[in-house]
Amino acid sequence: MSTGIEKDRKRPTKRLLWAVGLFLAALAVMVLATRWMGGSRLERYRQRLLAQGEVLDWHSAMTNTTVSDGQQSKQLVVLAGGLNQGSEVSKGVYPEFEFPAPGVALVPWKRPLDWERFRQEMTDHREALIALRALLQDPDVAASRSSYSPATYISGAAPFVQKREAAYWLWRAHVLALEQGDLQGAREEIQALLGLARLQEHDRFLVDHMIRVAIARIAAQASWSALQVEGWDEAVLISLADTWRKVPVLEGMNSSITMERAMGVWFFNLYRTNAPGANTFIGLSRPSSGLDLDALFVEPVWRFTYMDEDELNYLRHFQVFIEAVRIGVQDRSLEKAEAHLQGTPVESTSSLVPSEFRHRYSAMLVPNWTKALRVVLQVETEKQMILVVTAIRRHILKTGQPPASLEALVPDYLEAVPIDGMDGRPLRYILRADGTWRLYSVGTDFIDDGGDPSWISDPGEGSMWWGRDAVWPDAAFQ
Repeated sequence: MSTGIEKDRKRPTKRLLWAVGLFLAALAVMVLATRWMGGSRLERYRQRLLAQGEVLDWHSAMTNTTVSDGQQSKQLVVLAGGLNQGSEVSKGVYPEFEFPAPGVALVPWKRPLDWERFRQEMTDHREALIALRALLQDPDVAASRSSYSPATYISGAAPFVQKREAAYWLWRAHVLALEQGDLQGAREEIQALLGLARLQEHDRFLVDHMIRVAIARIAAQASWSALQVEGWDEAVLISLADTWRKVPVLEGMNSSITMERAMGVWFFNLYRTNAPGANTFIGLSRPSSGLDLDALFVEPVWRFTYMDEDELNYLRHFQVFIEAVRIGVQDRSLEKAEAHLQGTPVESTSSLVPSEFRHRYSAMLVPNWTKALRVVLQVETEKQMILVVTAIRRHILKTGQPPASLEALVPDYLEAVPIDGMDGRPLRYILRADGTWRLYSVGTDFIDDGGDPSWISDPGEGSMWWGRDAVWPDAAFQ
């Protein structure tokens, strides 16, 4: 009797063990199937991209790139380090427009400032600034052999901060030159800024290109400032325009986005080998003490089961961004690029497992290309505006009056009417009855408001792109 009771008691235990075993077996099959399907889908998609001529590894992305030893960048680091010793007076002279009214910018040499102290500080840095200008007269555009690698990208060894600081100091020297009535000195600082924007222009990481674009924007603001004063002759206007034409603001985007995707693929390969540095690449840090459950459990499960699917998700999303950027570059139109992004759904994989776990890293690795492309096309449009304004100034020097239209500048002053990078159409121009003129872009809403600079919201100090239309500012001298 007792034996029968014991058997009855053991049956539920056996059934539970069988149930648990079957569940674990089914789970193992599901995990293995998920891993296999993810790997298969990833490989098929990779082959499809390669068949289309896409580049997926950073070694290939560097093909046909001119490489140098980067000596100029090294000298720049030394010079920028010596310059970055100014007080709050000099550091407060930032390259930003100050708008007393919509469409009107205050010339920078009329801003409230302790000018006596500022002049003394700039005098103290005179020798370093002379050396910096000399360095940038003939910039080395090749990629730097010593710094161009994924390891450098991770370590942050590239001289991004030093380039920014050098640009700020050249801007300060430019402002001081204008304040002292030295137009020749102001033009030399613009030339140096444009040289800095071209330094190592074959470096193809996105951050490299965006730093160059930021420096070009500072040079654009310096060009606007200098063009508000008299003393320009035709030869100098032609020289300024020719120098600007050499600055690849928009042209570097296609190679940058190709390199950025290749770096993401490199990151996933780094994780496959469990190599150190992967978390550093995307800015993650591990606890210095205590139990790290993510590293012990979550990440290994993700790596074994969903890493291939995560990389597939990364490539699919990135391909849509790449296509949008290429459209924006080819058509010089932010409007068309954004329309492609909004109208192109990204293929996805359905699953009961939350996307946050399956796509653990792909969302972090896809940058905000909409914002990046918007900034690049804005600066490209500012560049085109400078080409137009130099042509208008030349026309006035020759004829005594501004042109009736931008078409009237072709072909004597421009090869073609420059394009508005917002909508891909020619820049807008209005000649008023009193002989003054207005040059503008339709802005980021892509609507032509007739050159209306009214602020969409209060910009304080900053950008002409806050207006309904992005208007080449009139100058305020007080």
